[in-house]
Amino acid sequence: MGNLNFNNLFIGLSIEQIVVLGILVIVSVLFGLMAGASIFYPLGYRRCRKDGKGATAAPTVSQEALAAAVLAQQGKEVPDTFDEEENFDYDSDDLFNFVDEEDAAESESIAAQPAAQPAEEPLEEAPKAEPIVDDAPIVPALLDVAPGTGEQVVVAGEPLRDEVFVRMEARNKRQVPLVGRGVVLDYCARMTPLAGALPIIVQPQSAPHAYDRLLVKDYTFAVVYEYNKVLRLVLRLHANTIAALRQSAGNTVQQQSDWGEDWYGWVVTDIEHCEKVVAKVLDMSYKYVAHATYKRGKEGDFLPKVEPYEEAVSALADAYEPAADAVYVALAGQMNDKYQLHYFGKREAAQFAATIAGSLPVSVEDSGNMAVLKAGSYMFAAVYESYGAVKVLFRADKEYVDVLRAEHPYVGASEVPKSEYRQWYYAVLDKSFDEEQITQILTTAYQHVVAQMA
Repeated sequence: MGNLNFNNLFIGLSIEQIVVLGILVIVSVLFGLMAGASIFYPLGYRRCRKDGKGATAAPTVSQEALAAAVLAQQGKEVPDTFDEEENFDYDSDDLFNFVDEEDAAESESIAAQPAAQPAEEPLEEAPKAEPIVDDAPIVPALLDVAPGTGEQVVVAGEPLRDEVFVRMEARNKRQVPLVGRGVVLDYCARMTPLAGALPIIVQPQSAPHAYDRLLVKDYTFAVVYEYNKVLRLVLRLHANTIAALRQSAGNTVQQQSDWGEDWYGWVVTDIEHCEKVVAKVLDMSYKYVAHATYKRGKEGDFLPKVEPYEEAVSALADAYEPAADAVYVALAGQMNDKYQLHYFGKREAAQFAATIAGSLPVSVEDSGNMAVLKAGSYMFAAVYESYGAVKVLFRADKEYVDVLRAEHPYVGASEVPKSEYRQWYYAVLDKSFDEEQITQILTTAYQHVVAQMA
């Protein structure tokens, strides 16, 4: 075969033919590059993930729960994963093994933090934290009413979490590695159910029941108590989950034999990765009880496979007195001494409001992280609390608010509840407020509403 002469190759071609040939060559090169990228980029990406460089974090429980909440809000169906039965045959050493380099560094930084001090610290940049819920907590809707009517004017909520509140909350998370009642109820409201027909029902405490109840549709899987701002969870759990939890929480976990052989009580203290452990335990309890109480019917629906036990649970939950539980009281005392948990928060505000006397009766609607205070059917204040950060929404005369603003840095006009008829105000409670000043705000707000309704 003779040598290929490129000069002779192009002598017989016209200018137009050479241009067309050039275009074909360019297109061929581009096509080759695209084909190569489609083949080798995924291989490199997978290798990159395998090496841990540029890896994307797997969805967490809380992210899945948030996705389910979004689906529910959009009216979309929650995926049915009931038949993907939870495998409880695991090594208890691995269930709560959250440690990686990032977590280890974070644990060291948390451990190095001193207990919260009475003096107010500056609100520095928000630190990295590991909340149960990665997104902002669910804020209950606030209902405002037009004067002289019982009709709702506007529903609003999410703007409660302003920059100051979020920074104060983040500082508290770092200083006090404990989980509060509102955080637990909020997390459960976001948990991803195994199926749309097996929802997680959150029943906040209401008189005379001094506890919150968490259910898989019609069956309780957990009861939540709070004493001196420390939680005690009573849950149904698989034996393997309990074995793993005891390795993390020690003797703060005790069998609740009077409730049943698979019921356990856990006083939640400042164990390592406390929030993640709480989230995992709640998730495991829900799944365990769902499979223990329901079965798939022939038509694909869910049928109960055990007799109802709610009356028995109610009787036992009502009979339990946290203040009479010596172990619970002692552990709560230790946590209060260590982290100085004594502050005027949502619970204290609700208790004080119930003592206000006037022409309209006071009622309190507590949903976990929010307490709505009403004079008759009219809201005069709301108290929102998360990780020890407390925000009070209230109604008052502008002159009274101007006096407050002169003495306290975080007081102003509130965006919520929006109303065509009145202005609402807020106060984020820092160390510049004492208990008497907070109760005065609530009393003034009540008197303001009663005067307007007269």
